[in-house]
Amino acid sequence: MPLLSLPVELLNYVYRDLSNDVPDRDAITGLHSLCLTSRRLHDSAKPHLYHNIDLGQCRILPLLLTLRKDSSLASKVKKLQVNQSWNCNYVKAGMILHQTGVLPKLPETHDLPSILTLQADMIDFILSLLPAVEEIDFELNPLGQFYNSRHSYNMPGLHSLKFSNKESNEHLHIEILHELLQAPSLHDLTIATPSPIRILEPLDYAALTSLKELNLYTASMEPDALEDLIRSCPSLESLTYETIAYDMYLGIRPAMPSEIITALQSRKKTLRKLNLTFHSFDYMDVDNDVTHFGDCITDLRYLTKLEELNVPSSILPNTWIVEEMAEEIHPDLQLPTSLKKLEITRVHEGSLPMLGDLSRMVPHDLPNLKNIKLVMSERNEVVESVKQDFVKLGVNVKITSLQ
Repeated sequence: MPLLSLPVELLNYVYRDLSNDVPDRDAITGLHSLCLTSRRLHDSAKPHLYHNIDLGQCRILPLLLTLRKDSSLASKVKKLQVNQSWNCNYVKAGMILHQTGVLPKLPETHDLPSILTLQADMIDFILSLLPAVEEIDFELNPLGQFYNSRHSYNMPGLHSLKFSNKESNEHLHIEILHELLQAPSLHDLTIATPSPIRILEPLDYAALTSLKELNLYTASMEPDALEDLIRSCPSLESLTYETIAYDMYLGIRPAMPSEIITALQSRKKTLRKLNLTFHSFDYMDVDNDVTHFGDCITDLRYLTKLEELNVPSSILPNTWIVEEMAEEIHPDLQLPTSLKKLEITRVHEGSLPMLGDLSRMVPHDLPNLKNIKLVMSERNEVVESVKQDFVKLGVNVKITSLQ
């Protein structure tokens, strides 16, 4: 379809965005961070951040074409944030670039692969303009935004990559994301999606050897998959793992607390920070058996470099009464002497025995522990009373509540 056959609305976009509204180069000389979003931003946003707040009007195009013409300006961009729900904006912008010859011409179809290709080509085009970018943060929905890649990116300085996606679709490809994961200096990887393994499995894990920080949010990973991933990160210093006890949508039971600790065996000499979060009222397996009820972490002493630990009280040794057994279970908690900072969430009155055990470990078993934060689901004066026990031992204690 020739350019003049485009709808009048799109023609207006073409003429306005490719000629009349090209931004003044002097106005964006200080461009350092590029945030592409369809959301309205506060006027107090940092002045050095060039915001394109109306992608619905395709105002992104003048800036992109300016960066395309001026490589010296493009090389100043160190951070890229794409905060965009799946809508027609990338389709419109991609169509304009295809029709004007900036991007390769597409088949004249309107099926899903063509639309996804339009969206992906826009992301692909943006990335190809920014060779010096160091941080990338994608918040996209769905994975169709990463349908294919026409470029092999050369981003030697890329050290931080964040990707969040609310849906999981195993039928869509993510070659663009895999290209970015090949960056030689990538140290910080955050994936927030229901099924990170579907993103990572096709990838050669050798690309992750430089990772020092790995953050997995709303993740559903089986124990073996998680262990393989952690073992593939020999330099890993920080792990954040947020999951639910059982993902009904994906039909898998992620690793339980003790299984996660087992998976960390290979990183016992490097891991310095561990953050675990579980979203469930109980820890039961698929059949609601009691085999995982009360599953907890007990012995972390082998993590000899661990300095910061953030966990919910439900996976630390508490006092449980298993009705079927009519037996009290109170396992011992063993923490590494290297621990400096401890944060415990979802603290309640039933956590008192565990907190008492913890206070008796200071300072002999925990000589370096100086800061404790307790986050309660609701205010509880009984729990707050334990603060003085730690303060007397030289430990700073902060107590907050969610209500």
